[in-house]
Amino acid sequence: MAKEKLVVKAGEELLIELENYSGGGYSWEVDTDQEYLSLKDRIKKFDSEGAIGGGAREQFVFLSHKNGEGTITFKLRRVWEEKPERVIEYNISIR
Repeated sequence: MAKEKLVVKAGEELLIELENYSGGGYSWEVDTDQEYLSLKDRIKKFDSEGAIGGGAREQFVFLSHKNGEGTITFKLRRVWEEKPERVIEYNISIR
């Protein structure tokens, strides 16, 4: 599992961008510490407009609520499979 530490000010937005694998049936599941962070928006960006099988990225916009330590966990999986293909965890320090 990949882990990263990020710092953000309370009340600010945090943008995290990940590769999107929806062509293979994969999607990102997102879990946050709701006390400190909430998912505000989720945006898909395609590398080539209209290209079948083309690459894509997904942006996740979070809003930080108050000072403290929170976690954002992303799990890349297919809905019909229990085990995720990939897990990425961000430890967030809100100041």
